[in-house]
Amino acid sequence: MTLRLQARLADALASGEFYEAQQLYRTLSFRLTARGQYDEAASLLYNGATALLNEGLHESGGDLACQMVAAQAKSTAEPPSVEFVSRVSALCRLMKPGSPEREMLTAKSIELLKPHQELKQQLHREFGFNYWIERNYSLSQYHFVRSSDAGYHFGRMLVEYSELGYKSEVDLFLALTVLQLLCLKKLSPASVCFYTYTRHHPSLLRTQAPPYPSNYPLLNFTWLLLMSIRSNWPLSCFQYLCQVYRAPLDRDPICGEYLIKISQLFFGVPAEKTDQSGGFFGSIMRMLATDDAALDAEDAEGSDPGANHNAVSLKADDMD
Repeated sequence: MTLRLQARLADALASGEFYEAQQLYRTLSFRLTARGQYDEAASLLYNGATALLNEGLHESGGDLACQMVAAQAKSTAEPPSVEFVSRVSALCRLMKPGSPEREMLTAKSIELLKPHQELKQQLHREFGFNYWIERNYSLSQYHFVRSSDAGYHFGRMLVEYSELGYKSEVDLFLALTVLQLLCLKKLSPASVCFYTYTRHHPSLLRTQAPPYPSNYPLLNFTWLLLMSIRSNWPLSCFQYLCQVYRAPLDRDPICGEYLIKISQLFFGVPAEKTDQSGGFFGSIMRMLATDDAALDAEDAEGSDPGANHNAVSLKADDMD
């Protein structure tokens, strides 16, 4: 950037000629990208977007923010960095909630980071925090689910979110979230989220450890499900859990869809075996019937069922 153009840009900003400043930012960034100076162009556009957004010029600032993403996308030699994630997050915080500019920047940034999964998950984490601060719990949850290491903060956010709902759904709020995370094979964040929520929710402060109160049955189901996955319990235990907790799981039909996916990811159920006609519990009953037939055949041959099933004793008292 020449000293003359720097002076023009500074004068435009100082005198409130923001349209001229926006055009200067665009012109200068175009020259930089034409020379292959993509990082410099992205930095320039970030500074310009920040300056205009701080002046309340959301359309102009949003335009430069999207131009920043476009400049970064052209840099094939230099992949996006953590700094890019921080810049996008900072610009989104300056934009109006729900504005087209913010939605456009969010969509373009996520699209750019698709080949870079670790950075993409970090960006989702940043968005989750941003929406949490704004008390937009639904969008915060959407992004935290897709982040990598937000289990603790996700759990704390869910505590706040659940207090807006019915007290009778304290367990359902958490169970649905844990099932979503497990469907994405995020066992560690799911476990951290679960224990954070159960330790900090006002309705559960008297519960020092599982099992949980019987009026929140899905907490016990989720606790046992996480334990079964971590301990490599056999499919028969998963089936039994689903049978015992069928009534509370039926409170939301999406539970069945999540559990079908979980049975495939963690319990070795082939996709073709989970015929969804009749719903998830129809699938469970068909799987049980198949396993019972196999056991009957083993008994007829005098074999020991325990040789093929790592049985785990589950007491009914643990499953209130």
